[in-house]
Amino acid sequence: MAEPRNNLEREIGSLITQIEVLNREMKEIKADVKELREEFSSIKGGGRVMMGITALLGSGLTWGLTQLFGKH
Repeated sequence: MAEPRNNLEREIGSLITQIEVLNREMKEIKADVKELREEFSSIKGGGRVMMGITALLGSGLTWGLTQLFGKH
């Protein structure tokens, strides 16, 4: 009768160890996802700056072409 109980305790110990490993890995994944989210936020902000610069250059180019070719 002691044999099945030992097997059960061994399996429970193995499951507890696996759960601890999964919890540790989940914490690492959460940290990685948070870091990726922060990276994408900074990229998104950089994209806005690039769009603003592009809009400014486009409007300057349009104004310059209008000054050159718009007056007949």
